Amino acid sequence: MKTVKKGMTFVDVGACTGYYSLIAAKLVGADGKVFAFEPEPLNFEWLIRNISINGFKNILPIRKAVSDKNGLIELYLDKDNIGGHSIVRNRGESILVEAVALDNFFKDQTPDVVKIDIEGGEILALRGMEQIIKRSKELSLFVEFLYNKKEILDFLSKYFEVYLITKDGKLIPFDEKLRGDFEPNLYCVR
Repeated sequence: MKTVKKGMTFVDVGACTGYYSLIAAKLVGADGKVFAFEPEPLNFEWLIRNISINGFKNILPIRKAVSDKNGLIELYLDKDNIGGHSIVRNRGESILVEAVALDNFFKDQTPDVVKIDIEGGEILALRGMEQIIKRSKELSLFVEFLYNKKEILDFLSKYFEVYLITKDGKLIPFDEKLRGDFEPNLYCVR
């Protein structure tokens, strides 16, 4: 809530039913914009409903997965967890969904804040937005940090100061001593 300000562009990668999109929409206000990417059909329906019920006009729901390239990809479904669908973790049943790289989607604009929570596909989303990262000196990221930890850290450390977000909302600078079995979320800032 301290990072997202009025008039900003917020990107919610893995919007699920829209919890963070709705919070961001309120924070960015009428002059800001939220792009909510959610490929799973039922979650996307709930996202649309939640946007409508809450009366937000500044959220653009996009039924696409975010990856490192554009095209059709498999989305593996998690029947036990509404938010556990993944483009990389094979759980058996899958559907084909359209994917987009954020560098392709945001050719003419640069987001201010990006939240990425896509069950193991985070490194693909980051690779697919590397041009945005290179051109934006003000970009902030919130990234789930459960899978591909070394790859994610190596990638993010090239461009950002990386912090762990504790359960009580504090930021701890990430350093080599903290590598291990953590399952936190990361906050990345220039």
